[in-house]
Amino acid sequence: MHTAKNRQGFTLLELLITSSIIVIIGLAIFSTFSMGIKAYKRMHYSGMAQADVLLSLEKLEKDLHNAINFSSIDFIGENKKVSFASLIGPQANSALGRITYYFDTKNKSLVREENAYAGTFSGSKALASVKDVAFTYYYFDPQTREYVWTDSWQSLNGIPRAARAKITFKDDNDKDVEITRTVFVPAER
Repeated sequence: MHTAKNRQGFTLLELLITSSIIVIIGLAIFSTFSMGIKAYKRMHYSGMAQADVLLSLEKLEKDLHNAINFSSIDFIGENKKVSFASLIGPQANSALGRITYYFDTKNKSLVREENAYAGTFSGSKALASVKDVAFTYYYFDPQTREYVWTDSWQSLNGIPRAARAKITFKDDNDKDVEITRTVFVPAER
């Protein structure tokens, strides 16, 4: 009778095939995690720039919602600047004053300034690393009997129905990103 031999180990060919399969699986797992980390970093950093712009637009929106039609402080609207009467300071110590937002072309930033009616001044950079800012104003034109957008606003007409801010900035991939926020100002006061 012929009996089969019991094998005690692996052949060199079996070890090479097993090692190759483990290396291929390891490379697939590593490349998947690597691509995931790169995508996370790209989204995280570009999202931060966008989040800064959105936070600044939220502040602008809050200020415009509090705009007041006050005869001593005119609403002035230009393409790169908007200025209006509003309540400034902390809620407990709010005072009437002028809030101004403008695009500082030299420093490439959106600047917010507060001037209290009593004369005190405080200014701050609302948003840095901005490529461009443009404001437009929405109003009812009695001649055409239609609502229209304009690049400038004169306070003789009171307060516009809405203001639109368009901010252009560069993301981490050096691409231009544009965010537009339209703020409807509460009805005539």
